[in-house]
Amino acid sequence: SIATGSKVQVLDSSNKVVYEFVIVVSGDVTGAGNPSASDASTLSRAASGYMSFSESMDSAFDYAADLDGSGNISGTDASALSRAVSGYGTINYAARTL
Repeated sequence: SIATGSKVQVLDSSNKVVYEFVIVVSGDVTGAGNPSASDASTLSRAASGYMSFSESMDSAFDYAADLDGSGNISGTDASALSRAVSGYGTINYAARTL
């Protein structure tokens, strides 16, 4: 299945890796493939400073957590994901807007 952190490789005719892409599913901070209550809980802990995905905000999970595209993981992101998984909000995944 496709989930945050999954890798897609493009191979040439000799099966050599030419490109490798890492998948980011906005809101999928646990790598399960779709945003859920578990992701909302994990994102809330990250926004509160109790955990981090990487030191430099450059992992696929950091990008999945930064729902508003601000470059930071914040309470705004956590609230938006909680609302979305509860059915009270939406996330524009392509534009990374709330």
